[in-house]
Amino acid sequence: MTADIQKRLIGPVIRLNPNDNVVVARLDVPIGMAVPGENFTSRSQMPAGYKIAARKILKGEPILKYNVMVGLANVDIELTPDPSILALSGTVLNPHVGSATRDTRRQMWRLTLDNLKAVLSGKPALTAVLG
Repeated sequence: MTADIQKRLIGPVIRLNPNDNVVVARLDVPIGMAVPGENFTSRSQMPAGYKIAARKILKGEPILKYNVMVGLANVDIELTPDPSILALSGTVLNPHVGSATRDTRRQMWRLTLDNLKAVLSGKPALTAVLG
């Protein structure tokens, strides 16, 4: 790591570098939690360890973590969701819907089933979860 990294704890999140456009949840962040010092409120539930946009990020713009590009935004990321979406009954906002291709999702589904079959037949899981 370089010397220019300046971690800053801000309530439920940590800002790893002042130039980052994301912060990292250091504990589970519920919907509607105001993030002190960051001027935004969580618009979806985020588990600890997940990245959260700390400002509007435009499609194609780099995602910066540790002031290093870790990806590109594949859609515009708004801090405030469209009110018409929030008004829909049973709506769940999921920021990771575009995180994998259909083929990858199918492979994940198959691996989940293979793990279940193994465990239910008394064998160890193929991919152990450590916690």
